[in-house]
Amino acid sequence: MSEATDHGDERLIQMANQIATFFRGQRSARGPAAETADHLKAFWTPDMRNTFRALAETEAGARLSEVARDAARLLR
Repeated sequence: MSEATDHGDERLIQMANQIATFFRGQRSARGPAAETADHLKAFWTPDMRNTFRALAETEAGARLSEVARDAARLLR
């Protein structure tokens, strides 16, 4: 991967973790992973979501919070 791609991947991981942290603190009958996945569907482009899902399947996925990893699975 190029340096630019690596930087972009890191940014997606960071943003996904921030979004997951926000929803982890909210009360929801559906749960934080579902709320995070809904947010990503609403506000991220298809390319961002596809890259995020792919990242979750690689070693980079270890840097995702549990909620963010669960949200990636829900995006399939």
